[in-house]
Amino acid sequence: GRVQPGLAVHLFPSYELDNLAEFPTPHMLSSSMEEVVLQAKVIHGGNYQAISNLLHTSMAAPSRAAVENGVDALVGMNCLTLRGELTVLGRAVAAIPVQPMVAKMLLAAGVLRVVKPCAVVAAFLSLKSPFLQTVGQGDRDASKKFFDEGLASDHFMMIKAYTEWRKAVARGEGEAFCDTKGLSLETMEMAYMMVSQFVNFMIEAGYDGSDVDGGDHGEVQPVKAGSRVDAMVRAALVMGFQPQVAALYQGNVKPYWYYADGSRDGAEVSPFLGSCNKDYPNPRKDGDEWMVFSDVMKMGRFNSIMDSTLVSSSYIILLVNALMTSGNEIRFGRWWARTSSSKTISKMIRLLRTDVQEQFAKALGGRNLAEFPKALCDDIYDFITQPPLELTELAPCPADIAEECIGHEDLNTYLWQCDDCET
Repeated sequence: GRVQPGLAVHLFPSYELDNLAEFPTPHMLSSSMEEVVLQAKVIHGGNYQAISNLLHTSMAAPSRAAVENGVDALVGMNCLTLRGELTVLGRAVAAIPVQPMVAKMLLAAGVLRVVKPCAVVAAFLSLKSPFLQTVGQGDRDASKKFFDEGLASDHFMMIKAYTEWRKAVARGEGEAFCDTKGLSLETMEMAYMMVSQFVNFMIEAGYDGSDVDGGDHGEVQPVKAGSRVDAMVRAALVMGFQPQVAALYQGNVKPYWYYADGSRDGAEVSPFLGSCNKDYPNPRKDGDEWMVFSDVMKMGRFNSIMDSTLVSSSYIILLVNALMTSGNEIRFGRWWARTSSSKTISKMIRLLRTDVQEQFAKALGGRNLAEFPKALCDDIYDFITQPPLELTELAPCPADIAEECIGHEDLNTYLWQCDDCET
């Protein structure tokens, strides 16, 4: 049993016997392939071909397509160079035992000084949604609405649920709170342990945010709507989850969500039915509003986003991996648009982007998150809280501008060097 040695007996109907697997699914095949490839790269070293051969000759060999997709995702996240070498970012991400995108988000939260709320998001994304206890869909939706403060974010709902639960725990009412609000007590308790571990890890990496000044590292303050923490957490999500962003286009009743998946026209996606953003209203204009997410899955004919957070175009333009302007045209990531921004504004954006990317790399290279200047955090906050940058004729592109225009003098990006080159 769970509390002492014993025997567990599981009963099932005989007609299910033929449907049961002879052996459990190997961990390699049930884990994120990006995580598997990255860990293999750290442990084994070598080039892409060596890693591919290592994985393909293992007892539980993944498909070649899965490995290639994992490598492509890591290159897009700057964890690997285009030649498949491990970068400083890749090594830092690999040191955190969660999915690479979640680990990168935590590192971004570290330099932006908002580790604790982002640690809560990382914990639930690494475990499972806490809103799974109740039987009925209606009951579950009602319990989730209690934590929805109109922030257009499933991730902020997780933070709200966690902070309210911790308040209840302090009153000695933690279990009753979970029962009343339809939360999984087991998930909440596991999340608390993970939050503490994440925060401790970031402190060891030099984190100097004010949210860890004394007290229990598992305790997190609520995030107020419209606050600086609100804005900087959204920025950390964008930095970590890029290129997983969906643009919102005006529809007849609700907006169309489009994700640049590498195809010519992009892919239409939608929030899953339990998302607080499932009924999000039409944007004022195309390109102003975006949703950032960590995972999308095929559900029947539809691509469904599990958890999403609203951000403006200012976040995307500042924090996307690569950007290039020409006249009134702008390419960023896998997107193209026209913009009315002046040359002065375009130059300011490029300078700020360069500073952010270089200082992020310097902090990770020096193994000290505190090296990221606090004054630069102020500049980021000032930029992302301004009105959305106007984008017209927004359209997805089949290729990322970082790969399409490598070496172009007008391309604004940071070329992460291999880890050995940095050290």
